[in-house]
Amino acid sequence: MRSPSCPHNAHRHSLRSAFTLIELLVVITIIAVLIALLLPAVQQAREASRRTQCKNNLHQLGLGLHNHHSAYDAFPSTISGTIDGVSVFHGWGAQILPYMDQSPLSGIYDFRQRNNNAVNRTAVETPLSFHVCPSVPGETRRNFRFVTGAAGWGAASSDYMGVSSISTNQYTNGFVATPRPTNTDGVFLFSSRPGTPGRKIKDVIDGTSNTMMVCESAGRSHIYRLGNMVGNCDQSMLTATAAVGNANCVTISSWAEANLGALRGSLSDGTDTRGPCMVNCTNNFQIYSFHEGSANILMVDGSVRSLSENVSNDIVAGLITIEGYEVLGEF
Repeated sequence: MRSPSCPHNAHRHSLRSAFTLIELLVVITIIAVLIALLLPAVQQAREASRRTQCKNNLHQLGLGLHNHHSAYDAFPSTISGTIDGVSVFHGWGAQILPYMDQSPLSGIYDFRQRNNNAVNRTAVETPLSFHVCPSVPGETRRNFRFVTGAAGWGAASSDYMGVSSISTNQYTNGFVATPRPTNTDGVFLFSSRPGTPGRKIKDVIDGTSNTMMVCESAGRSHIYRLGNMVGNCDQSMLTATAAVGNANCVTISSWAEANLGALRGSLSDGTDTRGPCMVNCTNNFQIYSFHEGSANILMVDGSVRSLSENVSNDIVAGLITIEGYEVLGEF
């Protein structure tokens, strides 16, 4: 009879241990390979979910805008002027709050005062989920050029911008080949006095399914170019000079501000305010998203479309104008 401590038994025990270690290494290797293969698929699935939520946000905004139209027979516009001797300024985002299940927030927003009056601070600082695209990196953003100074404060940002027109520089510099129409206006009026209605659906001569109303301009109030943040609109901007503030912050970029503008182009690197790129080069008054290859836009009919970053500028221009009589191709 061999002793349990026999060298032969010990040798067999060590062999069994060696085989177990090899098997463990094989399993670990297989798991690592599977993770490497599955991770891109998981990331793609997550981005698909974020893109869908981004589209849903635009659908919600569209419903709010159309409910406002049903109530007032017009879309909201920027209110700028005097009410009872008080200077006021209010954007479309504040005006549709009652139609976005935000009656409590609308109740504390005082339309008799300017949007940047301290009485409106609590409302204006409130982030709204339907104004935030989940594909944008980072935490809650604010426009810290809204109320500047040592006691200043920031307004909660919006990743969606109302379309008021197209920059005429795009025609002047030949970045849009089609002739410049007489009317280059978009759906939103940039400024109208209190009591003056905004655009009506009947004003959209080019057709509600051929005209965009709101576009992604994501990542604001920071300035982004080609996916990189080049301007950090943080609290230090409260006391920065105007030049530094403009270099780091996208103006009128919160939901409570005018939050609209003339869409313009840029160079391919996102610099300048005119150029051949009109989609996904910069979020500084341009259609811009964090979705690969495209950006979402809300049409006047309430539908949401995906706009390729390679789309023709002629099509982009045609989508912006309400009375340009352009013939749009597929996009």
